[in-house]
Amino acid sequence: MRAFRISLYAMLVVFLVSVFVLAQEYEVAVKPGDYWVYTITGYEDYDWIKVEVESVSGTMVVFRSTIHRTDGTELTGSFRVDILGGSTAYDPTFGGLLPGGATPVIIPSNLKAGDKIVTPGMNITVVGEEEGSYGGAKRKILLVMFIIEGVVGETYARYDQEKGVLCEIKPGAWYGNYGITLSETNLWEKESDNTLLLAAGGGGAAVITVILILVVMRRRKG
Repeated sequence: MRAFRISLYAMLVVFLVSVFVLAQEYEVAVKPGDYWVYTITGYEDYDWIKVEVESVSGTMVVFRSTIHRTDGTELTGSFRVDILGGSTAYDPTFGGLLPGGATPVIIPSNLKAGDKIVTPGMNITVVGEEEGSYGGAKRKILLVMFIIEGVVGETYARYDQEKGVLCEIKPGAWYGNYGITLSETNLWEKESDNTLLLAAGGGGAAVITVILILVVMRRRKG
Protein backbone atom coordinates (compact mmCIF):
# COMPACT_ATOMS: atom_id res chain seq x y z
CA MET A 1 0.00 0.00 0.00
CA ARG A 2 2.82 2.34 0.91
CA ALA A 3 4.61 1.55 -2.35
CA PHE A 4 1.39 2.35 -4.24
CA ARG A 5 1.14 5.73 -2.51
CA ILE A 6 4.75 6.56 -3.28
CA SER A 7 4.21 5.60 -6.91
CA LEU A 8 1.03 7.72 -7.03
CA TYR A 9 2.83 10.73 -5.54
CA ALA A 10 5.69 10.29 -7.99
CA MET A 11 3.28 10.25 -10.93
CA LEU A 12 1.55 13.36 -9.60
CA VAL A 13 4.89 15.19 -9.27
CA VAL A 14 5.89 14.23 -12.82
CA PHE A 15 2.53 15.43 -14.12
CA LEU A 16 2.74 18.78 -12.32
CA VAL A 17 6.32 19.33 -13.48
CA SER A 18 5.42 18.50 -17.07
CA VAL A 19 2.49 20.93 -16.98
CA PHE A 20 4.73 23.62 -15.49
CA VAL A 21 7.41 23.10 -18.14
CA LEU A 22 4.78 23.11 -20.89
CA ALA A 23 3.43 26.42 -19.64
CA GLN A 24 6.94 27.85 -19.56
CA GLU A 25 8.04 26.62 -22.95
CA TYR A 26 4.94 27.32 -24.98
CA GLU A 27 3.72 30.85 -24.40
CA VAL A 28 1.54 33.25 -26.36
CA ALA A 29 3.37 36.57 -26.77
CA VAL A 30 0.48 38.62 -28.15
CA LYS A 31 -2.51 40.29 -26.48
CA PRO A 32 -5.89 41.74 -27.51
CA GLY A 33 -5.40 44.83 -29.67
CA ASP A 34 -2.14 43.63 -31.22
CA TYR A 35 -2.25 43.55 -35.02
CA TRP A 36 -0.12 42.95 -38.06
CA VAL A 37 -0.67 43.42 -41.78
CA TYR A 38 0.44 41.14 -44.61
CA THR A 39 1.06 42.27 -48.18
CA ILE A 40 -0.46 39.68 -50.51
CA THR A 41 1.23 38.85 -53.81
CA GLY A 42 0.07 36.62 -56.62
CA TYR A 43 -3.55 36.28 -55.55
CA GLU A 44 -6.09 37.87 -57.87
CA ASP A 45 -7.24 41.31 -56.69
CA TYR A 46 -6.26 41.16 -53.01
CA ASP A 47 -3.86 43.84 -51.71
CA TRP A 48 -3.36 43.09 -48.04
CA ILE A 49 -4.83 41.35 -45.03
CA LYS A 50 -4.89 42.72 -41.48
CA VAL A 51 -4.92 40.29 -38.55
CA GLU A 52 -5.96 41.60 -35.12
CA VAL A 53 -5.95 39.72 -31.82
CA GLU A 54 -9.40 39.67 -30.22
CA SER A 55 -8.75 37.38 -27.25
CA VAL A 56 -6.23 34.99 -25.73
CA SER A 57 -7.16 32.03 -23.54
CA GLY A 58 -4.38 29.63 -22.60
CA THR A 59 -2.77 28.57 -25.86
CA MET A 60 -5.78 29.57 -27.97
CA VAL A 61 -5.83 32.91 -29.81
CA VAL A 62 -8.94 34.35 -31.51
CA PHE A 63 -8.31 36.68 -34.45
CA ARG A 64 -10.30 39.09 -36.59
CA SER A 65 -9.12 39.36 -40.19
CA THR A 66 -9.77 42.02 -42.83
CA ILE A 67 -8.80 41.63 -46.47
CA HIS A 68 -8.51 44.76 -48.61
CA ARG A 69 -9.28 44.34 -52.30
CA THR A 70 -7.81 46.44 -55.10
CA ASP A 71 -11.25 47.93 -55.82
CA GLY A 72 -11.36 49.34 -52.27
CA THR A 73 -13.88 46.88 -50.81
CA GLU A 74 -13.06 44.85 -47.72
CA LEU A 75 -13.95 41.37 -46.50
CA THR A 76 -13.92 40.43 -42.83
CA GLY A 77 -13.82 37.14 -40.97
CA SER A 78 -12.73 35.58 -37.71
CA PHE A 79 -10.64 32.53 -36.90
CA ARG A 80 -8.73 30.98 -34.02
CA VAL A 81 -5.45 29.15 -33.66
CA ASP A 82 -4.04 26.94 -30.92
CA ILE A 83 -0.31 27.76 -30.81
CA LEU A 84 0.42 24.08 -30.23
CA GLY A 85 -1.16 23.26 -33.59
CA GLY A 86 -3.29 20.28 -34.49
CA SER A 87 -6.38 21.62 -32.76
CA THR A 88 -9.80 21.03 -34.31
CA ALA A 89 -10.30 24.77 -33.76
CA TYR A 90 -7.35 25.58 -36.00
CA ASP A 91 -8.35 27.60 -39.08
CA PRO A 92 -5.51 28.20 -41.55
CA THR A 93 -7.61 30.23 -43.99
CA PHE A 94 -7.76 33.59 -42.19
CA GLY A 95 -11.44 33.12 -41.48
CA GLY A 96 -12.18 31.64 -44.89
CA LEU A 97 -10.75 34.66 -46.73
CA LEU A 98 -7.72 32.92 -48.25
CA PRO A 99 -7.61 29.39 -49.66
CA GLY A 100 -5.45 26.78 -48.02
CA GLY A 101 -2.93 28.54 -45.88
CA ALA A 102 -1.62 25.39 -44.21
CA THR A 103 0.64 27.07 -41.63
CA PRO A 104 -0.73 28.86 -38.53
CA VAL A 105 -0.49 32.64 -38.22
CA ILE A 106 1.14 32.21 -34.80
CA ILE A 107 3.31 29.64 -33.00
CA PRO A 108 4.79 29.60 -29.47
CA SER A 109 7.19 32.47 -28.74
CA ASN A 110 10.94 32.16 -28.21
CA LEU A 111 11.45 28.79 -29.86
CA LYS A 112 14.93 27.96 -31.13
CA ALA A 113 16.55 25.79 -33.77
CA GLY A 114 15.87 22.12 -33.11
CA ASP A 115 12.65 22.65 -31.17
CA LYS A 116 9.82 20.40 -32.28
CA ILE A 117 6.09 20.25 -31.53
CA VAL A 118 4.28 17.07 -32.50
CA THR A 119 0.48 17.17 -32.37
CA PRO A 120 -2.31 15.29 -34.13
CA GLY A 121 -2.38 16.34 -37.77
CA MET A 122 0.71 18.55 -37.67
CA ASN A 123 4.45 18.37 -36.89
CA ILE A 124 6.26 21.67 -36.32
CA THR A 125 10.08 21.78 -36.42
CA VAL A 126 12.35 24.83 -36.17
CA VAL A 127 15.08 24.12 -38.71
CA GLY A 128 17.04 27.37 -38.58
CA GLU A 129 17.53 30.86 -37.18
CA GLU A 130 18.29 33.96 -39.24
CA GLU A 131 17.71 37.71 -39.47
CA GLY A 132 15.16 39.47 -41.62
CA SER A 133 13.41 42.81 -42.04
CA TYR A 134 9.67 42.77 -41.43
CA GLY A 135 7.27 45.49 -40.31
CA GLY A 136 9.92 48.17 -40.67
CA ALA A 137 12.55 46.56 -38.43
CA LYS A 138 15.25 43.90 -38.41
CA ARG A 139 14.07 40.88 -36.46
CA LYS A 140 15.36 37.50 -35.30
CA ILE A 141 13.55 35.03 -37.53
CA LEU A 142 12.88 31.29 -37.29
CA LEU A 143 12.71 29.09 -40.37
CA VAL A 144 10.02 26.56 -39.52
CA MET A 145 9.13 23.33 -41.32
CA PHE A 146 5.62 21.90 -41.18
CA ILE A 147 4.53 18.38 -42.00
CA ILE A 148 0.76 18.54 -42.26
CA GLU A 149 -1.61 15.62 -42.53
CA GLY A 150 -3.15 15.46 -46.00
CA VAL A 151 -0.54 17.75 -47.57
CA VAL A 152 2.18 16.28 -49.80
CA GLY A 153 5.74 17.21 -48.77
CA GLU A 154 6.97 19.80 -46.29
CA THR A 155 5.87 23.40 -46.01
CA TYR A 156 8.28 26.13 -44.85
CA ALA A 157 7.52 29.51 -43.31
CA ARG A 158 9.33 32.28 -41.43
CA TYR A 159 8.27 33.42 -37.96
CA ASP A 160 9.35 36.16 -35.58
CA GLN A 161 11.21 34.49 -32.72
CA GLU A 162 10.17 36.88 -29.95
CA LYS A 163 6.47 37.17 -30.80
CA GLY A 164 5.88 33.90 -32.66
CA VAL A 165 3.93 35.58 -35.47
CA LEU A 166 4.10 34.47 -39.10
CA CYS A 167 6.34 36.82 -41.11
CA GLU A 168 6.46 35.26 -44.55
CA ILE A 169 5.19 32.29 -46.48
CA LYS A 170 4.76 31.21 -50.09
CA PRO A 171 2.47 28.16 -49.89
CA GLY A 172 3.21 27.02 -53.45
CA ALA A 173 1.12 25.51 -56.21
CA TRP A 174 -0.89 23.39 -53.78
CA TYR A 175 -2.59 26.59 -52.53
CA GLY A 176 -2.42 28.80 -55.62
CA ASN A 177 1.13 30.21 -55.53
CA TYR A 178 0.20 33.35 -53.60
CA GLY A 179 2.54 34.76 -50.95
CA ILE A 180 2.14 36.89 -47.84
CA THR A 181 4.75 39.09 -46.13
CA LEU A 182 4.38 40.98 -42.86
CA SER A 183 4.65 44.68 -43.73
CA GLU A 184 3.18 46.59 -40.76
CA THR A 185 2.55 45.91 -37.07
CA ASN A 186 2.24 47.45 -33.62
CA LEU A 187 4.15 44.54 -32.06
CA TRP A 188 7.50 46.30 -32.38
CA GLU A 189 8.87 49.75 -33.16
CA LYS A 190 9.94 50.63 -36.68
CA GLU A 191 13.63 51.30 -37.17
CA SER A 192 12.78 54.45 -39.14
CA ASP A 193 11.21 55.88 -35.97
CA ASN A 194 14.44 55.22 -34.09
CA THR A 195 16.43 56.84 -36.88
CA LEU A 196 14.31 59.98 -36.66
CA LEU A 197 14.87 60.15 -32.91
CA LEU A 198 18.62 59.82 -33.40
CA ALA A 199 18.56 62.54 -36.03
CA ALA A 200 16.65 64.80 -33.69
CA GLY A 201 19.17 64.00 -30.95
CA GLY A 202 22.73 63.56 -32.16
CA GLY A 203 22.23 64.69 -35.76
CA GLY A 204 20.04 67.62 -34.72
CA ALA A 205 22.64 68.78 -32.21
CA ALA A 206 25.32 68.69 -34.90
CA VAL A 207 23.22 70.90 -37.19
CA ILE A 208 22.62 73.39 -34.38
CA THR A 209 26.36 73.49 -33.67
CA VAL A 210 27.15 74.30 -37.31
CA ILE A 211 24.55 77.08 -37.34
CA LEU A 212 26.01 78.64 -34.18
CA ILE A 213 29.52 78.57 -35.68
CA LEU A 214 28.27 80.34 -38.82
CA VAL A 215 26.52 82.99 -36.74
CA VAL A 216 29.69 83.69 -34.69
CA MET A 217 31.81 83.93 -37.86
CA ARG A 218 29.36 86.41 -39.38
CA ARG A 219 29.45 88.61 -36.29
CA ARG A 220 33.25 88.61 -36.29
CA LYS A 221 33.32 89.69 -39.92
CA GLY A 222 30.78 92.40 -39.15
